[in-house]
Amino acid sequence: MSKKPTPYLMFVYGTLMSPYGNNPILTRSGTARLIGKATTLQKFYMSGGGFPRVAKKVLGEFPVSENRNDFLGQVHGELWEIDEVTLKACDRLESHPGFYRREEIPVTLDKNRERRTAWMYIIVEPFRGHACLPKTPLGVLEWQPGAWPAGR
Repeated sequence: MSKKPTPYLMFVYGTLMSPYGNNPILTRSGTARLIGKATTLQKFYMSGGGFPRVAKKVLGEFPVSENRNDFLGQVHGELWEIDEVTLKACDRLESHPGFYRREEIPVTLDKNRERRTAWMYIIVEPFRGHACLPKTPLGVLEWQPGAWPAGR
């Protein structure tokens, strides 16, 4: 009797979210399941351009007129249940552990406030050339393509 593979929980906040370009990496196996929208408990910085970069620290300086805390926030995204093959495909996409490092973090599901532990990709060395994204009016960091303010 074969044992069912252990699923992995993956929190995604950028191009791996539905319906963005890299989401098929999660769904192509046919075994992935979207659990729902979720938010990290830990606070991060998010910078971007064509894709977001979530970091525990920021390199470079903020303009004197801006408060660093305006850019530190919980990250909003999706929680997925995936298999080991999909986890390895995500690791390849995110260049784990060189460009992004996969770390376990606590998240809270939006629908029922249930707390779970999931894998998340955190950039190893944040870029100096990308400005941080400020928190949304709801107080979270949330990536959307094309939504970056001019100059960010």
